Amino acid sequence: MGSTQLCKPPCGRQGHRSVYLKSQHKIVIFGGYAGYHLDDFFVYDIKENMWSLMEECHDDGNSNRLSPREVFSMVLNEQRQSIVFFGGKDEDYRYNDMHEFSLVTKKWYRLHQGGPRKKIDSPKKTTVPKETLLNIPSPRSSHSCIMIEKLQQMVMFGGYDGDDWLNDCWIFDFTLNKWTKVNLFTKHLSENSLKIFQHGFSSHVAVFDDIRSEMLAFGGWTGEMDINAMWTITFPTLNELEFQSKLGNIIDRNQLSDISIITFSSS
Repeated sequence: MGSTQLCKPPCGRQGHRSVYLKSQHKIVIFGGYAGYHLDDFFVYDIKENMWSLMEECHDDGNSNRLSPREVFSMVLNEQRQSIVFFGGKDEDYRYNDMHEFSLVTKKWYRLHQGGPRKKIDSPKKTTVPKETLLNIPSPRSSHSCIMIEKLQQMVMFGGYDGDDWLNDCWIFDFTLNKWTKVNLFTKHLSENSLKIFQHGFSSHVAVFDDIRSEMLAFGGWTGEMDINAMWTITFPTLNELEFQSKLGNIIDRNQLSDISIITFSSS
């Protein structure tokens, strides 16, 4: 990762995000909240048990650098050797901008500007123009994102926009540099699970199982209660029969209690 500036450990915080650099045995941490919103960028060397500041190139004046915020998403794109950030919030706004930090050039890039920011604590419900919603996800925080390396796609699900808890699902294709909203099929959900899904939720966690080609999300907050459901979003195969068989295998699985099945296709 080049030269590093050793430093003290990060201050206590919440709402920050991290990724693991497997090839370097290091953890990268960005931002969060500690009584004020942070934009500090740290690297923890697991082998050496040492903290350092992330090396950053300032040739462009950091005009594309992520602003201080919390509860955003942060994923590692191994093929591009970069870290990708989306959304989050600060004291005033929720965002739907998307930034990328190159681990090679140490530069920040803006993948898209995002639509109108959504004001925090607005006296009335705010809306985002339809033309924005058709192209990119709405401003949000406490959503989840996972990376599918072999497809060079990032999948985002749920979150909170300041007014509503969300249940929408989007895919960002790094090859096309484009967002696509996907339709979620929920016919396999129980009545209770369907009710939770339709309401939407935030603050869940998600991972991608590249062996089974499914995204698993656990827990979350509906605004009224914490939930302990395990959701799976299954990615269709090219063969519909294989896809149906895969669903059957998931439904029969009994290692997890309270599994809900969600499958999707592009809209």
